[in-house]
Amino acid sequence: GIELSLPVMKTSDINIQMIYDESNALSLGAIVNEEGVKSAEDGGSSLTSYEVDQDESLSPLGVSLKWNNVNMKTSIVRGMPYGTMRFGKDDHTQKSVLPTFASGNRPVTILLDSKETTFKTLKTGRKNALKTGDRKMMCGTINGKPTKHNPFGQMAPISADGKAHTYSVEKEMVFHMHQSDFTWVAFFSKPVKVQCFSDIMPLVSIPGYINKVQFRLNVVEVDDGKNPEEELVVRVALLDECTTGESQMHEHCDHLKTLGYETTSGEHKVKEYLKVLREGAMSYPKSPLVGTEFPKEDDETDEGGEVSKDRVTNVVFDWDATPAKAGG
Repeated sequence: GIELSLPVMKTSDINIQMIYDESNALSLGAIVNEEGVKSAEDGGSSLTSYEVDQDESLSPLGVSLKWNNVNMKTSIVRGMPYGTMRFGKDDHTQKSVLPTFASGNRPVTILLDSKETTFKTLKTGRKNALKTGDRKMMCGTINGKPTKHNPFGQMAPISADGKAHTYSVEKEMVFHMHQSDFTWVAFFSKPVKVQCFSDIMPLVSIPGYINKVQFRLNVVEVDDGKNPEEELVVRVALLDECTTGESQMHEHCDHLKTLGYETTSGEHKVKEYLKVLREGAMSYPKSPLVGTEFPKEDDETDEGGEVSKDRVTNVVFDWDATPAKAGG
């Protein structure tokens, strides 16, 4: 699948670095069914291989990809706040390919279909918190066993028996991650049923190997409704990179403080940004074009015969907006 990440910027008098931290990224893809797939030794391709999608036009602003062993496609477009994946029918089951999210961060809160999700300011410093009245999701443990929560540390939303329960999602999910302090929002073009699994803060911190995947969310069922041949479109965007200000890394919050103006992650802007993301979620670009529109010859002079000061050259973008649902 694809992986979304917000790198940390390190600068000095002579150097600028963009540091990529894989554990704070969020992956969106699918688990490949190995049945009937030829191995590379037998002339096939690797399970996770992909190629440029020849069905989509080349674009100066991005590229469309498709996977060789699973019916899954993406259009990666420069400037888009969303990561977009399209899931078609599995060749063996004739049912929709089931998406999977994964991250090296454990979740703090997962909200489902919250129509009124907002952020409120707490009194102690710059902290944002999700309202508690929304419908929340509980995860099972990664190993499937019951576990004790750490009463002194950050608790993950894990069920008492450690089992993953199934939840229905009509349109969207919002999840806030612990270590990175990132809040992500995911949108679905069809109703789905989901389960999640999470690692948890241990009672005692023990040096050693850390699980690469501390959170996994699986779509276990897709409601195709009246359009079974229609692709499932899943879009995910980073909503806030400094949700509470209590991350294990402070670079993202520190960077916001140096800007001198409020960004979309600001206390007063994040609600507006979520609204914008919701409004644009079900229309995605595939092969956008960019061009230049020069002034017409008639616009070169004004009524007095002098060169017009209003002559403007425009840069024009055609985002090739594609509806995620039939009928727009």
